[in-house]
Formats: sequence, C-alpha cells, structure tokens
Amino acid sequence: MKQKFIMGKNNKNGLEIQEYSELEKDQFFLVYTHVYDSEEIESAIEKGNKDIIETLRNDNFFPYRNYIDQIAETVKEIYASNIENSVEVSFDDQEYNIEEPEEVELSDEIEKLLEEDVVSTDVTNIENEGVAKTNKPQKD
Repeated sequence: MKQKFIMGKNNKNGLEIQEYSELEKDQFFLVYTHVYDSEEIESAIEKGNKDIIETLRNDNFFPYRNYIDQIAETVKEIYASNIENSVEVSFDDQEYNIEEPEEVELSDEIEKLLEEDVVSTDVTNIENEGVAKTNKPQKD
C-alpha cells in the first residue's frame, strides 16, 4: 500500500498534516488530518527528533518508525527554512517488505544435538533453595 503525507503551515499558525492512502491504483484517499500548535512543534524541534515524534503521534496517527522519522525530518525542514507551501512525503510499503530468509540446512552435529534428550529444569525450587534441579529423563 502506498501512503503519502502532506505537511505545511496553515493560516491558523499551526502545522497541518494530512495522511493519504492508496486504496485503488493511483487514487489516494484522505485518511487523517490534524493541525498541531506551532509553539508545541517548535518546542519539540528544539528538543530533538524523539520529542517531535512524541508530539506528532497520537491514537489516530501512528506511522511506522521509518515513516515517522522522515516526517519528523520534514517538519524540521519546514520550520527551519520557513517553507510556505505544503511538502509531500510518499512511502510504498513494498519498499519495506522483508523477504523470507532462505531455508538453512542444519549441520549433522546440530541435528544430532536436536535429536538428543533435552535436559529439563525444575524451577520450582530455585527461589527456596537458590539452586535449580536438572532432571534428565531416564532411558528404558
């Protein structure tokens, strides 16, 4: 899924962020919009990215870590350079999909260890005695 965020200062002395999602090919729909108080944003910028992110995120707006990092950087740029126009930041989830790892063959030694009896630990006595008991299953 593709998403885009349009950010800019609005006429009410605040930062407006609009979140759009692509629900159909090349058709984006507004999912969320919020106006943040400029004083809060400026204060967060002075403290760093962590504070910017904490200021922006809420119950309705919680982008992925990679997304919010870029959004925070864009917010800093908007305020640092007094950008008057809106700025668009786009993301495609496909860029962040992690491919499944290839199946790894286990060495004979590891397979042998996995086949052996597992030592179990009785943790009920650890608190009382300070020592864990190990019970190795008995072979018939």
